[in-house]
Amino acid sequence: MKRLPLWLLLALLSVLCPAPPALAQGGGVVTLDLVEFGVGNAFRPGGWVTLRLRVSDASPSPREIMLRANGFDPDGDTPVYETVIAAPGLAGRDAWLSMYLPYDFEPGQAVTVQAFEAEPAETGPRSHEPGRLLVTRGFIPIAPEGGSRTAARPIDQQAAMLGIIGTRAPGIRQYSFSAPGTDWPPLGHERIDPVQFGPDSVPDTWIGLAPFEFLVWASDADPTRLGPERASAIRQWVRRGGHLVILLPLDAQLWQDPRSNPIAGLMPDAELRRRDLSEREVRDLLPLLTRAVAPSVPESLQMHEFVPIDNASRTAMIPLLADPSGRVLAARRLVGMGMVSVIGLELDRPAPDADVFWHRILGRRGRIVSSQAEATALQTTQDIRFTSRQQFWLDRDIPDKIAKTGRAAAGLGLGFAVFALYWLVAGPLGYALLRRFNKTQHAWLLYVAAAGVFTVIAWSGAAAIRPSNVEAAHLTILDHVYDQGEQRARSWMSLLVPRYGEARVRVIPDSMDATPNLLSAWQPRERGSTTGFPDTRSYIVDGRRPEQASIPVRSTVKQLRIDRSGQPIRDWGMPRPTIGPDGSSDPALWLDARGLPAGRLVHSLPGVLRDARLIVVRGQRAVGPLGREREDIPADALAFAIGDWRPDTPLDLSELAAQFITTAEDELDHGLQAWLNGITPRVSAPLPGATAAARPGGDPISRLTAGGFFGLIEPPRYDRATQFAGPELARRWSLHGLDMSLWTTQPSIIVIGHIDGPCPIPLVVGDESPVRPEFSGTTIVRWVYPLPGRPPAWPRP
Repeated sequence: MKRLPLWLLLALLSVLCPAPPALAQGGGVVTLDLVEFGVGNAFRPGGWVTLRLRVSDASPSPREIMLRANGFDPDGDTPVYETVIAAPGLAGRDAWLSMYLPYDFEPGQAVTVQAFEAEPAETGPRSHEPGRLLVTRGFIPIAPEGGSRTAARPIDQQAAMLGIIGTRAPGIRQYSFSAPGTDWPPLGHERIDPVQFGPDSVPDTWIGLAPFEFLVWASDADPTRLGPERASAIRQWVRRGGHLVILLPLDAQLWQDPRSNPIAGLMPDAELRRRDLSEREVRDLLPLLTRAVAPSVPESLQMHEFVPIDNASRTAMIPLLADPSGRVLAARRLVGMGMVSVIGLELDRPAPDADVFWHRILGRRGRIVSSQAEATALQTTQDIRFTSRQQFWLDRDIPDKIAKTGRAAAGLGLGFAVFALYWLVAGPLGYALLRRFNKTQHAWLLYVAAAGVFTVIAWSGAAAIRPSNVEAAHLTILDHVYDQGEQRARSWMSLLVPRYGEARVRVIPDSMDATPNLLSAWQPRERGSTTGFPDTRSYIVDGRRPEQASIPVRSTVKQLRIDRSGQPIRDWGMPRPTIGPDGSSDPALWLDARGLPAGRLVHSLPGVLRDARLIVVRGQRAVGPLGREREDIPADALAFAIGDWRPDTPLDLSELAAQFITTAEDELDHGLQAWLNGITPRVSAPLPGATAAARPGGDPISRLTAGGFFGLIEPPRYDRATQFAGPELARRWSLHGLDMSLWTTQPSIIVIGHIDGPCPIPLVVGDESPVRPEFSGTTIVRWVYPLPGRPPAWPRP
């Protein structure tokens, strides 16, 4: 009889005799499964991801279990992310564990997760330490596990992420269409990938929601299923700058009942009045919903009108969109650094075009091609090649801005200089001198003496330039919304700790109950080939509060990314108004009768705000006639150059505007759209082999500023394309979640500039005697003053 191959026998044995489950202390069996790799089972490398783990424990005695996941560090070290949960029992429970994924993470890589018995920690900042190992599992995100888990979906690093809670969110998925053979939209720059999940899949920490640019709560999702921890995660995500969009169902009373709806407090301060729209009223609304010339018109639609309650503050009830009779059908509430937009109009019949309706909610620009048939028609009728685009990265300058090369260059120069001088003295110059005095017999003595002297010089020079203090080069983006009591900052930095061993690095929180901040090792998207250090080590990161870690240090640079949100930083006095309208004692900013800014501002920042600019958003552009297409930004906005603005120097906005605006033509020249078009890089030459260069504003700060309005970047102009150079394609890989474009959907005044030197991140290094690094670098400051809402006007009948 023919013998079976050994590999086949082993495979049969593995199926027929599976490995026994891990035994816990006391005879209990612990099982550990991965339910989702990222919220909605989707993830994007180059950011944070939260693992949804299912744990069950058959131990007869109560205990706590520590979960650990091994992460990735560009230096070759292993960050170990951990969290502690109460024993879930046989029924099991879901636990969320967050970790940072580097840009070079491959979806086929295995992530190791372990479960330990948690024991009280005797020393140190941690409350628990691992005891007996209970179970070890290795999970490959894109590998399904039978019927228990489907493969996770990797999201392109160049794409934005949109979370849809529920299923009914008409029209918004049009943002996800990309041109055939590409990963970008045909007439835009960035695809927005939707990730659909239910209320039960909302994590219990805001970190799991961090990758999402927007969250849309669909009209068929039930908020009562959230529970307090998931609701808290959504509120924290919004406070840190998230944009939550709620589509009201036909029966919307649940959204005003805080007893059953844990996020009802995010609603605008308004009374909801349900209205049945007639066919004529629906027809009048169509220019706000579609660009079709002859769309189908339903006989009726449902609408909830927002009527402000008495004493509602100007940031708690902002009218966003209204029908032709002035009834508000979409309203907004500001929450910390973020906002909640609520849509009261039934959107199913007909489904809106994203570039007509959703652009006005999300702050986007340009025509949306949403189907293969539409893309093919464009290619055929206009002879367009969607694959011919010239890419430029608006955040490509981050690695150069935080590079610490000055001391290394000085050391290299000193080494060359000392060696050259030594070679001259010990060689031809010294020998020539000895020969002149007939002392050539002492050549070897001169050589030895020169070697000794220059050794002392080399050691002394090296000691002089060797760092003795903790230093950091940083690039930080600092955001603040006036009167919200919250600030948000993202910082990339190269931290130098001049010693070997470990160093505790932490972002000081406002309090232990404050929203957790994020700290992780970082590396550029294109960092070249590195192998890490030979003495690799592991270090612990709290998966619930990853704002501190005892990282390995080797007297060299460690690159970090930090996301911080909380109370305003002391000594960073952001702009503030100093006078009120008509002599009022309440300081404010306002628009005068011509729609120009008025009021006076002053700041107390720790330096000159350089290249400052004032952006005045007067509201959204008027609703156009049915069937009209436009590529303009949906905002009626102006942009004025302030220049260098010194601390405690008053800035009169009326005087500033008068320098630029005297006629209607001046408003076109100083519009926000003209300014953004001017600072966005362009392809400069259509010749073979030409490189992408920048027309005016090609410096790093201008590129990063343009990246802060990514949703409003000028759409590609195929009429400018040639045989050798197609239109531009804007990209970003590290600025996700920092788009200011959404502030152009409502009246506001924005100040943007940068400060050289200090860093607003409250970072300290050390445990017993923590020190603050000596910072050098750039902080881009972005300040927003919300104005009273003004829905877009309608064309006169």
